[in-house]
Amino acid sequence: MKKMMILLGSMMILILPLVGFAATEPKFPDTKIIWYGGAAGDIQSEVEGTLSEISERAMTEAGISGRLVKYRSKEGLVYTAYPEYGRSRCRTVRGKIWQDEELLDTKIKQVCKTIPYDPSFR
Repeated sequence: MKKMMILLGSMMILILPLVGFAATEPKFPDTKIIWYGGAAGDIQSEVEGTLSEISERAMTEAGISGRLVKYRSKEGLVYTAYPEYGRSRCRTVRGKIWQDEELLDTKIKQVCKTIPYDPSFR
């Protein structure tokens, strides 16, 4: 009986944090919505896409351009991506999703510049 209580207690210690995390995990729309924005200093554009598509696009743009990239939606979501400058051809880019001035999620990605292959060059 005592072993059973210890086993049950240890299972609760392992499971409860996971349940709490699942309850607080932000829910993002997986539908395509209109986003406005782009790299800082560039002409702002209108893009349609899901949050995951916009986050990939913004992080890639920030890594290649080396500037802050920001997209906003009419639903009140704001996605910002900015490079943390490195010394190699790869940059670490940090992306953040905000809603009503509250940080919902952060994502970090390595973006590497590639040199286009030219078969005529030898």
